[in-house]
Amino acid sequence: MKCCRVSLIFWGLMSAITIGLAAERQEMGSFIEQLQDKEQIVEIRRKAAHALGQIGDPASVTVLVQALKDNRGEVRAAAASALVQIGSPTVSELIRSLKSKDSVVRSTAAHALGRIGESDAIPALVQALGDKQWEVRQNAASALGKIDQSSQTVVLALIQALSDEHTNVRVWAASMLGQIGEPAEAAIPGLIQALSHQQISLRGIAAKALGQIGVSAQGATPALINALSDESPWVRANTAYALAQINSSKQDIAIRVLTEVLSCKVAGARLYAARVLAAMEEISQPVTIELAKIELAKQE
Repeated sequence: MKCCRVSLIFWGLMSAITIGLAAERQEMGSFIEQLQDKEQIVEIRRKAAHALGQIGDPASVTVLVQALKDNRGEVRAAAASALVQIGSPTVSELIRSLKSKDSVVRSTAAHALGRIGESDAIPALVQALGDKQWEVRQNAASALGKIDQSSQTVVLALIQALSDEHTNVRVWAASMLGQIGEPAEAAIPGLIQALSHQQISLRGIAAKALGQIGVSAQGATPALINALSDESPWVRANTAYALAQINSSKQDIAIRVLTEVLSCKVAGARLYAARVLAAMEEISQPVTIELAKIELAKQE
């Protein structure tokens, strides 16, 4: 009798699971139809893409990849997020999408691959750094820095991207090399060269990246000292941060420059300087720390 009851419970559970799967497949089919129906309003198609991501069935990958070509940005963004949510089963399709004739699809695919983080995508993303559209190259650089920070293949590819013709690509390459940190030591010469670039954003990010690489970037000290007189307070703040990180003998200079930036007119630079000073509380003067805390309180 007991065995019979257990058997009934088992088959009841199996039936419930089967019914649930059938209902989910039917529901997924409905969402796919909504996503593909160009007559539907944008919000319905966007929600359909979102729902497919939550269901997570690899059978919807092809449809979601096709939706990356949608003429509405909201739908493309939702489709990309859904692909990221599904994860690994989407990687091969996204890699193929890097060869799409549509630059928006290529750019979105590169971004999604970075968020998924599968190392299988590295060779295709390295190749995408040669794409004719800078947006694709920018997203490829960003993706590479997120996927495998121990890979010298990634480091070398990002170093090459430091010479890209478009500043935004250079900025992202420098930023990712900074996030990689010490393993990106080979990028130091390229980052030093970027300190003299005409674009403020690149100079600032290059300085910060040198600091993130750490003590192995001590050879950049003379170039960083020169950059302390940069016209941009944001660049000066990033440079001071870098000096403090790579050369302990220059920490007093760094604190002085950061303290000066606290009184500049650029709110973003003041906030950054305040955060760095707060992180250096052990070696900063009490008055300096108090000023930094006041600035943080004002802006946060």
